[in-house]
Amino acid sequence: MAGCESELALRGFSREVKKVLLVQRKTLAYDRGSEIALHEKQAKQLSINIYFVDHYMPWQRGSNENTVMVE
Repeated sequence: MAGCESELALRGFSREVKKVLLVQRKTLAYDRGSEIALHEKQAKQLSINIYFVDHYMPWQRGSNENTVMVE
């Protein structure tokens, strides 16, 4: 991303999520940063459910903490 504004996050995250196979694209779990302010728009665009983890509990985000995407 070129910055941390919500519009840049929306475009950047959406672009990367679209690289994931549709059958694997069910949900996203975010922390509570202000850059995720447009999460409802993103959920609608990508047809996914978005959840937020509890404060100071990043392990609730599951595989994205431990997964490396290979192109």
